[in-house]
Amino acid sequence: MIICITGTPGTGKTTLSKKIATSLNFEYIDANYIIDKYNLKEEFDKDMDSYVVDTNKLEKAILREIICIKKEATNSFKKSNFIIDSHMSHHFSKKHIDLCIVCTCELKTLKERLQHRKYKKTKIQDNLNVEIFETCLIEAKENGHKIKIFRNIDNSKNLIKEIKEMFKL
Repeated sequence: MIICITGTPGTGKTTLSKKIATSLNFEYIDANYIIDKYNLKEEFDKDMDSYVVDTNKLEKAILREIICIKKEATNSFKKSNFIIDSHMSHHFSKKHIDLCIVCTCELKTLKERLQHRKYKKTKIQDNLNVEIFETCLIEAKENGHKIKIFRNIDNSKNLIKEIKEMFKL
């Protein structure tokens, strides 16, 4: 099983991903690690103050990692269920993703988190706009994903319980 956790940067994806992975004994996959490992950064976008990453190449690299982990799992204690942590994972094909969890966050909290990360003002505003217009949620719906929304104020224990019931874990 593969669950992706997506949402605007700063909404709590990594914290939630690690909690779910630990609680359900899933393998945690950090897309940023995969981007670095497979050298997937393309040109630098000065306006967004970040590198451009082709989501198709990222998806293929993550699927390669999953296949390798699954092969190792037959001969070790590796896990065969996965959590993908990435603000781009809702762009992945629905045929590979069993559940897409979209993290959301109150705007004031999100702004504070992005400021703490020392994002430029324009990047903060762009990310706030992404959150205001629910871009990740809308794109996940457009891609046909089975979606669960997680609001940053929600209790992760309830979400984990729902996942267990949903997938009979």
